[in-house]
Amino acid sequence: MKKAIFRLSSVLLFVLLASLSTRAQQQDEILKIDTRLVVLDAQVLNKNSAQQIGGLAAADFQIFEDNVKQDVGYLTQDKLPLSIILLLDVSGSMSPLLKELQTQALSSLQRLKPEDEVAVMAFANEGILTQSFTKDRELVIKGIEKAISREVVRHAGGGTNINEGVFQAAREMAKLSNAQSRRVVIAITDNLSRVSRIIRSHSPKETNQELLESGTVVCGLIVQSMLAKSARAIGTATTAAAIAINPIGGLAGFAIRKAVTQDFNIKAYAELTGGEVLNADKADAAIGLGKLFDHLRSRYTIGYYPANQNFDGKFRKIKLKLTPDAAKRLGEDVIVRTRQGYLAKIPVEKPQPVLANSKHSSAAPAATSSPATAALTPSATNEQQIPEEPVRAIKPPKKPLPPEEQSANVTKFSFIVYGDTRGRRDGVELQYEHSLIVNSSVQAIKRLEPSEHPIRFVLQTGDGVANGRINRQWNVSYIELINRLTQDGGVPYFLAPGNHDLTSAATHDDPQRQIGLKNFYAANAELIPQNGSPRRMTDYPVFSFGYGNSFFIAFDSNIAGDEKQFEWVKAQLEGLDRNRYRNVFVYSHHPAFSSGPHGGAKVELQTGIIRQKYMPLFRKHHVRAFFNGHEHYFEHWVERYEDASGKHRLDHVLTGGGGAPLYVYAGDPDTRQYIKDNADQKVSLERIAKPPAEPGGGAYHYVLVTVDGEQLKLEVIGVDWGRDFQPYRSNKTTLSDQDK
Repeated sequence: MKKAIFRLSSVLLFVLLASLSTRAQQQDEILKIDTRLVVLDAQVLNKNSAQQIGGLAAADFQIFEDNVKQDVGYLTQDKLPLSIILLLDVSGSMSPLLKELQTQALSSLQRLKPEDEVAVMAFANEGILTQSFTKDRELVIKGIEKAISREVVRHAGGGTNINEGVFQAAREMAKLSNAQSRRVVIAITDNLSRVSRIIRSHSPKETNQELLESGTVVCGLIVQSMLAKSARAIGTATTAAAIAINPIGGLAGFAIRKAVTQDFNIKAYAELTGGEVLNADKADAAIGLGKLFDHLRSRYTIGYYPANQNFDGKFRKIKLKLTPDAAKRLGEDVIVRTRQGYLAKIPVEKPQPVLANSKHSSAAPAATSSPATAALTPSATNEQQIPEEPVRAIKPPKKPLPPEEQSANVTKFSFIVYGDTRGRRDGVELQYEHSLIVNSSVQAIKRLEPSEHPIRFVLQTGDGVANGRINRQWNVSYIELINRLTQDGGVPYFLAPGNHDLTSAATHDDPQRQIGLKNFYAANAELIPQNGSPRRMTDYPVFSFGYGNSFFIAFDSNIAGDEKQFEWVKAQLEGLDRNRYRNVFVYSHHPAFSSGPHGGAKVELQTGIIRQKYMPLFRKHHVRAFFNGHEHYFEHWVERYEDASGKHRLDHVLTGGGGAPLYVYAGDPDTRQYIKDNADQKVSLERIAKPPAEPGGGAYHYVLVTVDGEQLKLEVIGVDWGRDFQPYRSNKTTLSDQDK
């Protein structure tokens, strides 16, 4: 009998039940690890007819992990919803094929169940999400239309980097909060990787790991373009053998590039994850997509408890096959193809609900907030304790700011501002997008060092990590990046707290904030003014400093309503020598005005308080600019007003492109009441840089502010694919009015 192929696309709901507890005699957080479950999503079919085989039971299967037989814990078929990303190759050779697919895709989408959700991502050299997960099929069609639009194609780049497209799709999957769904990427491509320019791309090893950790299955619809037919006529190499030998590292050495093709293709990733690949001509693309949907609906969900409970982070091979009795009953035409394995890593998510263990139960795993985990019954005999490392302090800058009085004569310098660096994999790996900001910033620091406007420090407007209460997110993903700025760049770094750093609790003493505050203080112990000093609010993450002719205040906008904080900020402003400090800058996480998901018609609590209390204070003391984040894009408002001393301008600069997932325009804020309430000062508002309307229109970026006496210039510097980012129809502006 021929060896069966079980198409196991493990939704790698590989997981654990983890609980965090604190002991009175020990302040370290304790991670209690109980038992783990591996959950596989699988498909069985006839190799000749491709007919899906249903009606099988747990007793029909055998699972082997590293050649050791495992006990099947449960089995269901087509019980869990699908989360699908349509990954569209938008390179030039595919453009006419995708336009044809767009007109026919609705009929294919109707084959999914109502509870199934679909997202759309375009890729060429880069991956760009054009429609987030939705159950609205019309929105999916619009997402396809956006993916093939000229603007998105331009931002995606000119080549076809299949490796990067798959990586970005798997990373998007990792953001899902519904751990019950089965995660599938369907790549529609001619399967030819072509890198048209030198770019920083994730390696195949990184892509493989992202697929395994996010529990993503890769399927492919390979459409025959003219270029593909020409390329295959001269032959291409395969990578399946390399992956089979070493699924994590095998592709790393596969750097052979032919004149047209690069040998990292969809078939290789489908082989690793147990996905399915269909071939189609232009006219049959929609039919092929429908077939893939049908096949996905026919999969089984199978779970087992690994006999080896030592989760050491290594790759473990999985072999799934029919029992001898089942194989005899179904016949030799049954094809078995299985995912090659999984990474036995300890998940980093918070504790999850418990699923009672019922051997051979048909119940599916309970939903959890982890993208690749499912919880099990705790096992008292298997409990072990791992203390979590305390948050490390960022290294002090090699070139700290001098005492304020020593820089009194400085009138020319520059500084960097950016915000929202939290990453999708905080606690697991270094923040990649943030690293692009840091690398570019260090280059700028070194480039401008001999100039008359050297960069003297960096301001960060908050949300350094995704969850500031988790120590490893600071230690693993954030600290070393800031060390690059303080050591390689040599400059001070001043972080204002964001809601992800401390939670959104609105009062300073709220118990929810305390762990985040402890970690914030630990990380920034060598950077911000010491507690009790004149430039630090006692027992608050609120501080100020002066350099040259400019003064800077960072406040905690999460607790904007805190009266003590407001009085401290007020006292700092009232006590300034304005003959020296000609320029005053304030920064915090929450903005006064924004047009993204946190703004528009919505007025968040913190925003409302900032408008009512802080803005009149800032106008009274002629603050030059108010820097913020919270929205993950760039936006710039100008507030003009008059008082007894004349006409003035206050710039609201929102720079939230430090690495968190980018946002788009959601609607204009209603500023009518604000203008009415401040009519005595003839307040007016003008937006001079609007956030992007479509995915791909923004960029990861930072802001360079140049101080030349009282003349202020601002430059928005995009990184990676956003290097040409021009929010003002250029990337520069002046923070002053000519007719002032």
